[in-house]
Amino acid sequence: MKEFTKEHSLIAKGIAIMLLLFYHLFHDEYVLNDMQVNYAPLSKQGILTLSGFGNICVAVFVMITAYGIAHSILKDDSMTLKQIGANSVKRFWKLIRNFFIVYVSVNLICFSFFNYASLYGEGKQGILFMLCDATGLSPVLKTPMLNETWWYMKVAYVLIFLVPLMTICVKKMGNSMLLFSLFAPFIVNLDKDIERYFFFFVFGVCAAYGNWFSRVINLQ
Repeated sequence: MKEFTKEHSLIAKGIAIMLLLFYHLFHDEYVLNDMQVNYAPLSKQGILTLSGFGNICVAVFVMITAYGIAHSILKDDSMTLKQIGANSVKRFWKLIRNFFIVYVSVNLICFSFFNYASLYGEGKQGILFMLCDATGLSPVLKTPMLNETWWYMKVAYVLIFLVPLMTICVKKMGNSMLLFSLFAPFIVNLDKDIERYFFFFVFGVCAAYGNWFSRVINLQ
């Protein structure tokens, strides 16, 4: 039986990145008009429809990441809660480091375009807000962000800690957790961004638990 490997995961993430780029480049009709985009062989409405579909890229990222974390937990039955927690903390710090590199790179390239005092404020508060933004924690702490599209970092950080919890629940309750994920937003007051992708969190975990992706590959 063929397995859903890391290479398959990278392909899925690559497709999601292309969808992300297509969405952000072509979803705004006003931008298309200003740039005088040639729509051939499609119509303008066709381009707008396809680019709008590209918005599913976040759901794909969430699902594949949840699958990967859950799979690493499920394949090792001897893993303790302490080890699971330690792995989550490691992922958390790794994500902070990686995002910090992105933040610094953006600022080095576009330094002259930003008004930091206006965005973050001055003095100690400004420095604190900048550090929050530089580590991707601004959307979590609701502090000013240099780029509003970095809202996804909130989902990424929550995913790191929520997926192990969902994996433990799925091991005990099975795929019925999918049904729970549909009704949870009506029962629990979730953050709007987490609520939007909660089903995909759980779907990724259930896919790892039931080895769904490998089964799909073997249907070929």
